[in-house]
Amino acid sequence: MRHIEIPDLKLSYNLPETLAECNQKEYLALSYLCLQYLSGLVTYEEFRIHAVCKLLNIKVSKRFTNDDDINANIYLLSELCSSYFEDTPEGSKKIILDFLQIKIPFVKTTFKTFYGPKESLFEITYGEFADASRIFDDFHASGDVFNLYLLAAILYREKKPFSNKRKPYKPHALEKQAIHFKKYVSASFIYGVYLQFVAFKQYLPTAQIPWSGKFLNFEILFEGSDSDSENAIPGIGADSMVFSLAESAVFGSTEQVRATNFLEIMIHLYDLRKRDLEREQKEKKNANSK
Repeated sequence: MRHIEIPDLKLSYNLPETLAECNQKEYLALSYLCLQYLSGLVTYEEFRIHAVCKLLNIKVSKRFTNDDDINANIYLLSELCSSYFEDTPEGSKKIILDFLQIKIPFVKTTFKTFYGPKESLFEITYGEFADASRIFDDFHASGDVFNLYLLAAILYREKKPFSNKRKPYKPHALEKQAIHFKKYVSASFIYGVYLQFVAFKQYLPTAQIPWSGKFLNFEILFEGSDSDSENAIPGIGADSMVFSLAESAVFGSTEQVRATNFLEIMIHLYDLRKRDLEREQKEKKNANSK
């Protein structure tokens, strides 16, 4: 968090340096702008200028656009928003999505309130993750924004009557809720949910989960996952694991696997992968000793 003071105007601001430092209001204000940048609709410098104006509540007016001194000062302030980016090996700029916490706890529509997971997306079921991942991929393949409403409908639900728990996830009701969201919620909410999911998917391959005084490194689950050739037969993504685990009957039927907590599934997969690696190392050691 960067503190800014303008003594002449007796103003002071706390400017978040990354999305991770943004509160809900700030995060929502920047979400639509982030997607515009990711879609190539605004440049790196335009992002910075619009971002600093939103975060410092600077109103755009004719005086703003015609006054060179004001423009110069705004541009200088916008350089503070360069901390939202990191350089890529290709020389471009990439928005930093280094947060796990749920930035949007809930969203209100007419007469209804929909709640997301309390802390992070590790709290969702494996079925929710599998469906969200498929729709996420559909969005990137087609560009159809309705997929983002479907994504939000998977992750945000009403609570049970007289309870603090959310209603269970029902895939058959997904499209109806997505249509409701399209009618009543802001674009900032939809894009904010999307960015939360992007941040989570980026974090997973490097996740280190505390367990019995140690850390489980999920990196071993993703080694070699990008090695498929362009001509490879397409896979079915996270849904494949649903069927595999159902076949093993460790968690029960397909529906029972889908209803199991996502983190519990990941820890089980970690344990299986760890055993495979240990067996491979043992076989290699035995082969070398001959």
